[in-house]
Amino acid sequence: MDEYREILYRKASSNLPDWPKGPNDFYVAILSHEKHVRSCEDKDLLWLKVRGKHTVAQVRTFHNKRVGRKVLLYDGRSVVSDDTQIRYLNHHRGEVVVFWTRRDDGRAPLTGLSATSVNSRTMETS
Repeated sequence: MDEYREILYRKASSNLPDWPKGPNDFYVAILSHEKHVRSCEDKDLLWLKVRGKHTVAQVRTFHNKRVGRKVLLYDGRSVVSDDTQIRYLNHHRGEVVVFWTRRDDGRAPLTGLSATSVNSRTMETS
């Protein structure tokens, strides 16, 4: 697994929100584009409760409105495709999904993580 994902997951899972969560819900932690994965603290994470069927596009749209800036969501070192459902990003099987962000300057990302590649990776690790 990717080092950035591991670092963020450890930080996020050690300080989960105290919100009730249903069986199809996930805690989603998003790190600001102004912070670096290695030097961030628990307080730098924006927490959401998201249904597993929701897409990255829905999460990103909500986040963009909340912070007033367009960002790209990264899982590990890859930009996540907008059509990927949150449930397919549950790499640690703990119902916690973590993203770090970069400002979206309108250029196409060099690498991307699609729902298909997430599904195949998830099936390989099962």
